[in-house]
Amino acid sequence: MLACSELKKDAINTDESMIVADFDSDDWNGWSVQGDAFGQSLHSIENMPEALKEQGLKDGFANSNDIGPAAIGKLISPKFTIQKKYLNFLISGNGHYNAEDCNLRLMMGDSIVRYAAGTRAPHIEWESFDLADLIGQKAHIEIADESDKLYLMVDHIFQSDEMQLGPFRKSLIAEQQYLLFPVSKGGKQYRLRLEKEGDVTEQFVIKMAEGEPDFWAFKDVSQHRGKQLTVKGNSPVKPEGFDKIYQSNTVPGEDLFYKEANRPQFHFTSKQGWINDPNGLVYHEGEWHLMYQHNPYGIIGSEKHWGHAISTDLVHWEERPSSVVPDD
Repeated sequence: MLACSELKKDAINTDESMIVADFDSDDWNGWSVQGDAFGQSLHSIENMPEALKEQGLKDGFANSNDIGPAAIGKLISPKFTIQKKYLNFLISGNGHYNAEDCNLRLMMGDSIVRYAAGTRAPHIEWESFDLADLIGQKAHIEIADESDKLYLMVDHIFQSDEMQLGPFRKSLIAEQQYLLFPVSKGGKQYRLRLEKEGDVTEQFVIKMAEGEPDFWAFKDVSQHRGKQLTVKGNSPVKPEGFDKIYQSNTVPGEDLFYKEANRPQFHFTSKQGWINDPNGLVYHEGEWHLMYQHNPYGIIGSEKHWGHAISTDLVHWEERPSSVVPDD
C-alpha cells in the first residue's frame, strides 16, 4: 500500500495533521496491540509477494496475516477528533463484504459507527467513511481480526474533505445506448463508480479483463443521453482493461442471449450476470413485477443490485433496468 511519502509524491492532498496512521515509523506510534495476529512490529513490504508490490504496496503497513490467518488480534488507535468529512484508508484482505469479525472499525466508546472489510486480496483499494455527521466528536479506530480464516491489511489512514479515489477516470458524453465493460471470469476485482455530472448513480465491483474478455458487461445509459458520464476506480493502480470501456448501441454476443446450451428456458434468467433470491411477485395494473438479487457486471454475488422483470402471463418475461443499484 502506498506509504505517506509516496502518496504525497503522487499529488494526493493530505494535511499532515490529519494523518491518523501511515505505519511507516519504527514502532506502532501510540497504537495498542492485542493478540498475535499483527505480530510485535510493523510489517514491511520487503517480506511480501511480488503480486502485492505490483499493486502499490510500499514500506510499512498493518497486516493481520503476520503468522497466518488463524491468528486473532486487534490494533487500537489513540483517540482523535473528527475534523474532516471523510476518513480515507487503503485496505485489502480475503474477507467478505459484511465480514463482522475482520474489518477496520471507527469506534465511539464501545460502539462501532462505521466498518469496512478487506475483500479483494491481493488487490488493494481506497475505502472511505463519510463522517460529515460526526465532525467535532471523539473517536478511535480498531483494526480487528477476530476470525481464524480471514485477514486484512491496512495503510495510510487520514482525514480529508475529499473522498480518496484512484488516479484514473474516464469521462464521456452519453450518445449511445450502452456503456460496455470487459469482464474476465477469473480476473481481479475492482470497485468502480459511475457518475452523472458529478453525482454518483451507481457503484459496483467487476472482475475486469486484463486481456481478451470472457464477456462484456453492459449498462443501459440511454436515460442519460447528452449528459457527461464519468467512471472512476478505487484502486491506486489502473486495471489494464479500464481503457477498453466504450459506448455502443449493441452488446457483443447479444445475438446468443437465451440461445446458450445451458440456458434455462422455462424459469426466468437475466440476460447476463449473477442472479439469486427472486422476490415478489407484485401485481400492478395488469403486470407481474419480479425483483431479484443481481450482479449485472459478473458471475459473483459482489455488491448486489435489485433486478427487475415484468410479465403479463408469468411465462414470458421482459427484463427491465435494475430497480435499486448500490451507491455510496
